[in-house]
Amino acid sequence: KLAFKEYEDDRITPFTVFVSEDNENWEVVYNGHSVPYSGDFMTFYVKGGKVGRYVRIEGRGHSVSGWNAITEIEVYGG
Repeated sequence: KLAFKEYEDDRITPFTVFVSEDNENWEVVYNGHSVPYSGDFMTFYVKGGKVGRYVRIEGRGHSVSGWNAITEIEVYGG
């Protein structure tokens, strides 16, 4: 789950989530964007049920500037 800062406009933040078993070889498990006008958690499931010991989130700025504002992250293991 990811929560992005809530803004009063419709800006969105594109981001990609990666997992890795060794912290060297990374695999994309989610590629999408935040929901505008919401500071709530976004719940998403990784494609193919991939798992990894390490998680990396790569934000690419939002639709107004190059900054990212993730307010909270929850990662669950199986």
